[in-house]
Amino acid sequence: MLTALKDSDISVRASAAWALGEIGSEQAIKGLLSILKDLDEDEGVRISATQASGKIGSEQAVEGLLVALKDSDNDMRSSAAWALGEISSEQAVEGLLTALKDSDISVRASAALSS
Repeated sequence: MLTALKDSDISVRASAAWALGEIGSEQAIKGLLSILKDLDEDEGVRISATQASGKIGSEQAVEGLLVALKDSDNDMRSSAAWALGEISSEQAVEGLLTALKDSDISVRASAALSS
């Protein structure tokens, strides 16, 4: 499944990220974060990786999600704020406080409504 994250087909990469989030294994975090770190060219793939990271809920994902909070795309920042809210970590709280000050209302709402 992790190799599918590097497939040339966008839908395969997005589906693989979604499936890994559903499986919920912390072993998937490294692969999911590589999508964020290497900035996959497709926004949907990046958002799927962000959401999967939040579903898994591992503190290992926090650093990558904090970077995603700085993305130029509002949907990406909103997804990152939601994912950080799913992770119980002091480091995640710092990111959520930053997201509450975002210029986009959907990002602020995702941070405010997080778990």
